Amino acid sequence: MDIQLSKGENVYTESLHHVVISTFAKKDALIGLEQRRSLYAYIAGIMANRNCKLFRIGGVENHIHIAFDLNINIALASLVKDVKEASAIRANILFPDFVGWQKGFAYFTLATKDKNVLIEYVKNQELHHKTKSLDDEIKSLTM
Repeated sequence: MDIQLSKGENVYTESLHHVVISTFAKKDALIGLEQRRSLYAYIAGIMANRNCKLFRIGGVENHIHIAFDLNINIALASLVKDVKEASAIRANILFPDFVGWQKGFAYFTLATKDKNVLIEYVKNQELHHKTKSLDDEIKSLTM
C-alpha cells in the first residue's frame, strides 16, 4: 500500500494480520453454510471501506477468520469493532438464532512471506474443524 504523506513523500507498508471472531455462544452452530458467503461479502465491503486489503475470509458455524493487510491509518481495535458491529446487523438478518459476536477476539500477525499459507489455512476451516475445536485451534495458533 503506497500512501502519500506530503508532497514528494511516500511510505510503503505491507502487513499480514489474522483476526478470529467467534459468536457470542461460541459452541453454538449459528452461522449457516448457505448464507456464509453473503456475510463474508458484507465484511469484505467493510474492509474495503476502511482501505484494508482483504486476503481471505473463512470460518465455520461458530466463528470466522479474516486475513488482511491493515491500513496504517486505522487502529486494529477500531476496525474489528466496525466489522463486529456492522456484520452483527447483517448476521441477525441471515441467521435467525444469531445473538451477536463475543466481546473479544483473537489477533495474530505473521510474516508477509506466510501470506499464502494463511490464505489456505483460512480457506480450509471446514477441514480443520472436523478434528479441532475453536479453543484448540486458538491454542495451536499461539504456539
